[in-house]
Amino acid sequence: MCGELLGEIEVPNFLNERIGPHPKAFLETLEMFMEHKKGNWKYNALYIRKFFKEDAGVWYEAHQNNWTCFNNFKEDFLERFWSLQKQEELREKIMTRRPFRGRMSDCNNYVVRLYQQAQYLEPPMSVRCIVKQLPESIALVLMSNEPGTLGDLENKIMEWEERQRYHEKLGNENRMQSNRHEKPKIDGNMRENHQIRYERRHYENTQGGIDRNKKNYQQYNYYPPKKRKQTSSETQKSETTENIKKDIVIV
Repeated sequence: MCGELLGEIEVPNFLNERIGPHPKAFLETLEMFMEHKKGNWKYNALYIRKFFKEDAGVWYEAHQNNWTCFNNFKEDFLERFWSLQKQEELREKIMTRRPFRGRMSDCNNYVVRLYQQAQYLEPPMSVRCIVKQLPESIALVLMSNEPGTLGDLENKIMEWEERQRYHEKLGNENRMQSNRHEKPKIDGNMRENHQIRYERRHYENTQGGIDRNKKNYQQYNYYPPKKRKQTSSETQKSETTENIKKDIVIV
């Protein structure tokens, strides 16, 4: 991905606004590089063409004949790869993104990545706006100290992380001590529950001797069937049978 090294200035290859160096960072490096180049613009335009690859290379060749100087190229380059519309889209994306929910140790890296995305915005995004993307519990602590630069913000985050680790360690120690104090109480409750179960079983066994058949019915969810009420035809038939029996006895 590297282009050419001139002294201590290394010009990277530029593909597009999504891959490789940031458009503004690439342009700044290219400007420093061009300060050391001599010759007319047409020669320099052919020379810097080799730094543009893929999508950017196609764009460069399509517009190369329209530029009469480096400033013309610079204006078109910014309009294509870092326009005000693209900047507003990035600003809105940063301001509306979901707050940080990662591990505490990743908070600093998250802020640095946000700052890296926002540092070339015009007008620049303040550190306060970046802090607002953090959870409220962290943001309130950081905002109270008014960090002015990224370095200040990183130091404040590291201090906050150190305090969080200390409180977490202290909380774990307190829970361990609390568990040691509560252990005899738990054992006492276990003995009490065991005694209650024993007394309940003893009571049920003694009651079972009074009506063992009833207990057996309840145990198997079964009760003796009740005597069914006879229908009118069955009642008439029964009365007829009784009358016949009486007649037989009389005879």
